[in-house]
Amino acid sequence: MKVATITALVNALVLALCLKGLHYFHLIKWHPIGFYKKWNWFEESSKLFQWTFLFFYYLLSAYFYT
Repeated sequence: MKVATITALVNALVLALCLKGLHYFHLIKWHPIGFYKKWNWFEESSKLFQWTFLFFYYLLSAYFYT
């Protein structure tokens, strides 16, 4: 259980940072948190909140996948 939690945490952090880096250096044309605008979720909230929510989504999905 502890290994799965650590693996999920590292996986979510690395994936979120990689997406942020790819977007920052314009290596991808789409925005990783652009679905908030498309689906009308948290449009008015800060970018930090949106990235944090995406991180926790990745964390939960990685945790339940392992």
